[in-house]
Amino acid sequence: MTSRRYDLSCVLITLALLGGAMANKLRLGSPPDAEPHLARVREAAQQVTGEVPNMIVRQGHVPRQAFELLRPNVLDARDYTDLASSVNFSVLLVHCGDIADMGAHYPPACYPGSGLKVTVNGLMPLELSGGVLHGIEYHLEPARDSDREPFCLWNCMFLPDGSSTYLPAELRRYARIGNVRYYGSGQIQVLVRASLDRAQRVAVYEQALSIYRRAIEAMLSDPRRESTLHGETNPTEERLTHE
Repeated sequence: MTSRRYDLSCVLITLALLGGAMANKLRLGSPPDAEPHLARVREAAQQVTGEVPNMIVRQGHVPRQAFELLRPNVLDARDYTDLASSVNFSVLLVHCGDIADMGAHYPPACYPGSGLKVTVNGLMPLELSGGVLHGIEYHLEPARDSDREPFCLWNCMFLPDGSSTYLPAELRRYARIGNVRYYGSGQIQVLVRASLDRAQRVAVYEQALSIYRRAIEAMLSDPRRESTLHGETNPTEERLTHE
């Protein structure tokens, strides 16, 4: 039986359609030192090229509505095929310059709108550059009879104090802390067929993180360029501690 290969276009459309409530929040104005941080994130994301050894890479479609409603600093969708294993996977990477714009965009909120049932497979922390990314894996399957096959998705969100989370409530908490919200938040979603076993899926997720490592490190870096991926104290974290 021929399997239907997934790309991320439906994901982005769903994000756009369901993102209006949070994206329509009034922007109060960024602090003066936010733009250099956002520019570093953009630069790092631009260094993720479409060329990966032994892989076919296809740029995903990004609807105009996604830019209008998410107001992203970075938004990138790509499909990958590993020529050695023939495994297909897709990656969505997004970074918003206002943490509040990200707060409503996570799989259980977005995917049901495209006819998919979302369940939690379990917490799945993964390592990157000596640090731990606190991610979660979801299982997604058609809510009705369909030719679409189930797939799994690894999801993690990034904050500018060097922390990562799978909890959207954490994004909303940071969005309430003064100017911290304007240093932005990021998110990565990696999608792969559910027919792969757990070890194979983890290998795919780690491969995707390796491809996007520099962009993720930039999203996790302190706005004053002091990297916190390895857990060092930073000025943003000190401000949060005293709130």
